Amino acid sequence: MSYQGNLGIRVWRGYRHASLDRPGFQKQLSQTFIPVTVQWLEPMGLCGYFPALLPELSGLPDELALVIYPSIGAYEEVSHTCPTGRAYGQLHGTLFAFGEGSSHSDFPTVWQDELSPGQSYSLNVSACSWRGQNVSLWVAQYDELDASHLKAWLSQQTRPMIVALEPGYFFCWYVGEVMVPDIKGLRSCFHASAQRVNAFPQGTLSDPGVPIAVGECLDVRLSGVGI
Repeated sequence: MSYQGNLGIRVWRGYRHASLDRPGFQKQLSQTFIPVTVQWLEPMGLCGYFPALLPELSGLPDELALVIYPSIGAYEEVSHTCPTGRAYGQLHGTLFAFGEGSSHSDFPTVWQDELSPGQSYSLNVSACSWRGQNVSLWVAQYDELDASHLKAWLSQQTRPMIVALEPGYFFCWYVGEVMVPDIKGLRSCFHASAQRVNAFPQGTLSDPGVPIAVGECLDVRLSGVGI
């Protein structure tokens, strides 16, 4: 596999745990999971976190996110060699379902005209920092799809993108001015630009968390941390 650029961009698709209804999932995401992500991991090298809460539609995950480290090696080190990283990994199991056809993540490979289901791809990201940029997420559903139309559209793109074709839906993270894609066979169901929000430092009393509403995409940082 060929990875583009030096950033460790983890591309997340999250389906809520069967024990949680949608309001309960959203509450835990807002009050605990989103703030803890930056509180625990930003001091350890996390350099970008973009969660999005999707509408409750059949076939869609509940949440999509980009989790960005300086390198793939930095991500692996934080995730597997320290208690904080391991605890964060275990926290996923309290909110998300795992197993075939459920929550998963990967590193994008460089797009070279292929679109394998379940694999994310990067386009033009080698010089992109993501944080401090105008980041947006577009999601579209499909019933039957002639991927040639989608590939033709991708081949014309010059902006930084992270894309994936999943069973029944396609998603595209991108940097730059908001676009309105019109691709045969795809029905747009989500489109939002990331709004910058700050999480309180770890240990802050009366911390309400980081509220996220359905249809929102956030650029989450620790309070006081600059671009």
